Amino acid sequence: MKTKADIGLIGLAVMGENLVLNMERNGYTVALHNRTVEKVDKFMNGRGKDKNFIGAHSIEEFITSLERPRKVMLLVKAGKPVDDFIEILLPHLEEGDIIIDGGNSHFPDTIRRTRYVESKGLLFIGTGVSGGEEGALKGPSIMPGGSAEAWPHVKEIFQTISAKVEDGTPCCDWVGDDGAGHFVKMVHNGIEYGDMQLISEAYNLMKNLLGMSADEMHEVFKEWNEGELDSYLIEITRDILGYLDEDGEPLVEKIPVDSRFIFIYIQDHIRKHTTPDSLHEYWFIYHTPTGGVDQNGPALHMTEKLPVNQAVSVIHPPSVKGNMQ
Repeated sequence: MKTKADIGLIGLAVMGENLVLNMERNGYTVALHNRTVEKVDKFMNGRGKDKNFIGAHSIEEFITSLERPRKVMLLVKAGKPVDDFIEILLPHLEEGDIIIDGGNSHFPDTIRRTRYVESKGLLFIGTGVSGGEEGALKGPSIMPGGSAEAWPHVKEIFQTISAKVEDGTPCCDWVGDDGAGHFVKMVHNGIEYGDMQLISEAYNLMKNLLGMSADEMHEVFKEWNEGELDSYLIEITRDILGYLDEDGEPLVEKIPVDSRFIFIYIQDHIRKHTTPDSLHEYWFIYHTPTGGVDQNGPALHMTEKLPVNQAVSVIHPPSVKGNMQ
């Protein structure tokens, strides 16, 4: 194993773990650090065991393990934690080193951080990373922007680990200066949420206007996913509608919250049949209490994604056991 890492990452939540496993699988040595160092040891003795990782318990040890120019990627909560880590890193970095924010930061913050880090003689990249936990592991879409001088130093790594289109073109390229990468990620997210809203409206019309059953809607979304609407969101909606509780009834019909129906997608359970404690995400699509079109507003209230601990406290699902059709 190399004595110096090609890139370093701070933040070993599931996204961080999956992204560094992707990097290592593609031939890169990765240095790792986490605010709670127990996570470093757990990863090094678990998913990262006998792989090309360098675990570091301190920032000093972490920085020393990196090849120059040092490339430090942050996958931490957006907002103050990003600023805090920048301040922690600056005294240990040198001119030309690169700090990369891979979280969902607001683009004006990325503009400010780029200018601030550049004023210290370093380079900054704010990059959108899309695809969730599975994408991070198997190949995400990556949208970098910020200090243009930094791009040649990270281009190979980012494009190698990214998703590829059918002709092999990487789903990653330089977006532009300052906050351009996070701006594009914001637009990307807005389009995704718009798609989710359209799917929600279609579900609402089929259920409450046409009176279709979950199984009938499952067949419609299955057919749609075999044509030009083939996509991840249509695919998981098909799976949601076909998911049966342990008594053979559609689970989607069993989860009332505040007199609203919730359309629930339990990603890891459906795909990997894990236990409730290890679920990583719940998708909710909220419908009006009346069903059908609300005369005083849109048919749907909102769409949001909650961490599993919050989701469980909200819905207390009667069961997460069942069978896929």
